[in-house]
Amino acid sequence: MMKPSIFNPEEIDEINFLIGRHGAAPVGNVRVPARDEVLLLHYKYLGLEQTYARHRELYKGLRLTDIKNRWGHRYSWSAAEFEKDWKGFLDRAVDIRNVTPESYPVERWWSTHPTVQINPGDGLRSTTVSGRGAAPAWIASGFYSRRDAFSKAAFIAAPSEHDAAIAPALAVIDAEIGDLEYRGRVSRTPHPHDLPQEDCRVAFSSVERPDLLAELIRVSRDTFGFYTRHFPFAVKHSW
Repeated sequence: MMKPSIFNPEEIDEINFLIGRHGAAPVGNVRVPARDEVLLLHYKYLGLEQTYARHRELYKGLRLTDIKNRWGHRYSWSAAEFEKDWKGFLDRAVDIRNVTPESYPVERWWSTHPTVQINPGDGLRSTTVSGRGAAPAWIASGFYSRRDAFSKAAFIAAPSEHDAAIAPALAVIDAEIGDLEYRGRVSRTPHPHDLPQEDCRVAFSSVERPDLLAELIRVSRDTFGFYTRHFPFAVKHSW
């Protein structure tokens, strides 16, 4: 349950979460506090019957990939198996009122990263950095060399990839619009209730079937002389 939930995205190029975010292999200007002052305590076992019932519901949401990789395998346990695990947690339970960063019972996976000691009065960027041990094998293994669809790089690249994917359809739509105007089927003087062309382009880049939207606009303009300028309809109608 060691989840790095607080970090500076300006300093981290990729966080590279493990499955379930129970670990990570961050890349970038990685520095961890010399003392972990914030503890994000994750509570799941909050009543034997209630938790078991919740697991049975969650089991229904598992897919083939989850089952193959044993992700969420606890959700498939019998009541007896779950009760055994429950008792194991109960035997190891601690009073969180007495837990400090120094006494936390589990070793942090980030303990190999350099630490940062904030120098009081000098601002957050005035720090003293000290090294730690070698990175864990699962970080050095290259496991994260594959592209993660939810990574920062993928998020940044998504708009450009989307634009490239819809460019051919937009080119056809632009040509169709130009042809309609040339043939006089779309008035050069915009109808007061017609969807502006700049809004059309936004709508075309937002829907899965811009070709279908273009046909709806054409038919509407041919029939009524305009396509409604109420923008939400431009997105909704193509569904």
